[in-house]
Amino acid sequence: MARKKYVGKPCAYCGKDGISETRDHVVAKEFFLEEDRANLPLVPACGICNGEKSKLEHYILSVLPFGNRHFQARRYAEQNIGRRLQKKQRLRDRLVFEQSGLWERHPNGVLVPTMQLKIDAQKVLDLISLIVRGLFTYHWKDTLDEDWKADPAIFHPDFEERVIGPLLPYFTEPAAIAEGDLGRGTFVYQGVRSQHVPQISLWQLTLLGGLQFGGDSKFPDGRFTKFSVVTRQTEAAVKATQALADEAGKARGEQTPG
Repeated sequence: MARKKYVGKPCAYCGKDGISETRDHVVAKEFFLEEDRANLPLVPACGICNGEKSKLEHYILSVLPFGNRHFQARRYAEQNIGRRLQKKQRLRDRLVFEQSGLWERHPNGVLVPTMQLKIDAQKVLDLISLIVRGLFTYHWKDTLDEDWKADPAIFHPDFEERVIGPLLPYFTEPAAIAEGDLGRGTFVYQGVRSQHVPQISLWQLTLLGGLQFGGDSKFPDGRFTKFSVVTRQTEAAVKATQALADEAGKARGEQTPG
């Protein structure tokens, strides 16, 4: 019976009204140890979005856990990594590990060289985008429609203000807050929603205890842990809105005596 309340609702991921067929865990259960899988966020999802999100999850859950920095990372690896890769010979053959040239202090106090794994970064960003749309629906009982998107990135701190700064005027009033710590640090997020334009929100997320990402040619030694995500209008929607405004402006001009 519990599943029925998720059917026939707007899909949290594509925003289309009345097409949800099932419920979906916003953050897949397999990100977590078995004892941390209770009470994870659930949202309505259509069959197409549920399937596409599942494909992204299968890939990401096969590669990101190699960089797991959670305090229970060893237990997670023992339970999950080997079992997944045994089923995915082609993916296992494509994994490329390299010496990063960087060192970090192990919890036992010893400095150790770090390894890096090349991954398909776009798939990670695509999944983060879907997760934020799901969290938007879960916390605020609202859905971003097709004219809005969740736009994720990993910013160097020096550049974050350039991206986020122009949006700050939308958050001058007390805003709705969303936050969560799932799996004792496995997935941590904070979000804030504009009161002026409720579709606009800002988010920051960390995965697997603060998993580190690098590879930006501008910052070859940089390693960053936080995803920053903005929900905003798609480029097509912005153009359509501007076209309507231009037409309205012309109409007003034609009605004004010369």
